[in-house]
Amino acid sequence: MDFKDINNKDDFIKFKSECISDLDDSINELMLRDYKQSVNLTYWIRDYKNFLKKEKTFDSTYLPVYKFGSIVEINLGFRVGSEFGGQHYGIVINRKDKKSNPNLTVIPMRSLKPNLHYSEINIGNEFYNLAKNKVNLLTEQHNAIKNDLEKEIGNLKEMLKNKDELNCEDSTIISEIDLDNKLKELLLKDRELSNKIKELSNCLKRISKLKDGSIALPNQVLTISKMRVKDPIRIHDTLYNITLSDSTMEKIKEKFEKIYF
Repeated sequence: MDFKDINNKDDFIKFKSECISDLDDSINELMLRDYKQSVNLTYWIRDYKNFLKKEKTFDSTYLPVYKFGSIVEINLGFRVGSEFGGQHYGIVINRKDKKSNPNLTVIPMRSLKPNLHYSEINIGNEFYNLAKNKVNLLTEQHNAIKNDLEKEIGNLKEMLKNKDELNCEDSTIISEIDLDNKLKELLLKDRELSNKIKELSNCLKRISKLKDGSIALPNQVLTISKMRVKDPIRIHDTLYNITLSDSTMEKIKEKFEKIYF
């Protein structure tokens, strides 16, 4: 029966209920013998539902342009057999991406493990070092904003002190205009500081698993919707502008050609 035919709607409703009930039973059964897999499957059902909702309003033009060799964090979802799934980093191999392009072609990555397979390539600590350098840059920016914030607080306290010492009509004007502007500047600096601290914290968590190196998996290359990209989706995101060197990309290209050509 073709359930896509609206005339079969009543039968479809029954079929849908049976499928959902069977899915619930299957997940409960899976929990007993492979709890992690049951969790991953449930995550993917939720994520896939969210992708379908997002699909109607998704607009890739709001995303950055992804350079050749740039690193992205992607949600590959629940896959079968030896297919690479879940949330991982990937290497963009589009030569020329455009904002209007809704898809990306990526080579997935994983952390370094023993027994490197022929189809895999060890890219060493380059990704970790790039991310670490960004952490250092963010730390400098964080310290600069913190210093500016402390200066602004000092200036605000000084203006409040001057206001108390003044006893003239102009003091009211000073407090309403200057102090209000100073307060706005202070709040803006505080938001900037909070964002930098959050970004720095995220970056530190992400790179902690990469100290020993990273592995690229050219045999798992795939084209995905940009909806699957978790980071970067804005220019201030952790992975924005983190791109592997030309020499590393050349090694990946050589391995790719050995596998497929």
